[in-house]
Amino acid sequence: MEIDSRNRLLGLKARIRFARNPAPADEEELQERYLEIMAHANRSPDSIGRVTPPPRAPDRALRFTAPALIVTSSAPHRTQETPMKTTFTVLLATLSLATAAAAQRPQLTPEQEAARAAERAREMAEPRPIEAMESLWIEELTWMEIRDQINAGNTTALIMTGGVESNGPHLASGKHNYSNKLMGPSVARALGRTLIAPLVTLEPGDPSRAVQPGNTGPMVSQETYIAWLVDMGDSLRSMGFKEVYYLGDSGGNRRGMQEAADRLNAKYHGNPTVFHHVPEFYNHEHVRKYIQEDLGIPEEMEYTASSGSDNLHEELSIDAIMSVIDPSSIRYQQRVKAGRGSINGVSLEPLEKTQELGRKLIEFRTKLTVDAIQALRASRR
Repeated sequence: MEIDSRNRLLGLKARIRFARNPAPADEEELQERYLEIMAHANRSPDSIGRVTPPPRAPDRALRFTAPALIVTSSAPHRTQETPMKTTFTVLLATLSLATAAAAQRPQLTPEQEAARAAERAREMAEPRPIEAMESLWIEELTWMEIRDQINAGNTTALIMTGGVESNGPHLASGKHNYSNKLMGPSVARALGRTLIAPLVTLEPGDPSRAVQPGNTGPMVSQETYIAWLVDMGDSLRSMGFKEVYYLGDSGGNRRGMQEAADRLNAKYHGNPTVFHHVPEFYNHEHVRKYIQEDLGIPEEMEYTASSGSDNLHEELSIDAIMSVIDPSSIRYQQRVKAGRGSINGVSLEPLEKTQELGRKLIEFRTKLTVDAIQALRASRR
């Protein structure tokens, strides 16, 4: 029907007009906008009816209410068969709450700005009503606990990056994430005054690969990955952290971590936060050498290789560390039952022996990483 198309056009024009300048100053301006909308709709205002502006609301309510325009009509409209009296309402409350709030927020005087800042400062200084819980993981702390940790000088943050990938028939695809759950706290405790950001559990790759059951992921593009790491580091800066270190357990993460650190250092020049990628954390060559030479365990794997004699993307160091946090992540019971309780010529039995090795490797990797971070700190002095 003609009236339906008119209504749709009217609503569209009105929404466009209000999106450009959503807060009319007074009733006269509201009437002026209405006349403009009617002109776009090729209708005479007299044939439409009158404009009823929305009731004024207190400033506080205006922050949460989008403007509304109500148009009523009692003009007759005819079809080929029957005259029809119509009444229609156009509600211009389609703007998002955020847009409406920004558009209608009153301009504050310097005194009001100062009062608001003082109130915010008072809220941020409120004491905890309960005893604090101790944790190295930021996500496990309340905002008050995070605040108090930072105010106490715990201003170093770790961003641990892992991933989800294909690791053969024995290992959970998130092997790097399992490892980071243990390595993060170990490094944080050794450094002191350090907290850990939520784990970055996805790695960069090609998310648009052809469909193939068995593809492992999910993954994100390199562009998305770098943007994610930049925003995480920047957000930690805004929280009050002064040192942010990117530690990656997967080789494919190194480019993104270095790029993120470089961008943030170029942006802030160390004021007040410095950002570093620590490549020494990805130290599997050193770990393989340590296992074979220092511990005398004859794993059949070259130091620079990504697989050993079993031709799997799996190795003793990873199995040992994962077994500490969860033996099922290496399918310990299932593989032993199937006669596959070894990797690269080294038995994983008994489980306790493998877990003890895992603890030694966590300690070894932690020392390499902390030494590298201390060297970075010394270079900035």
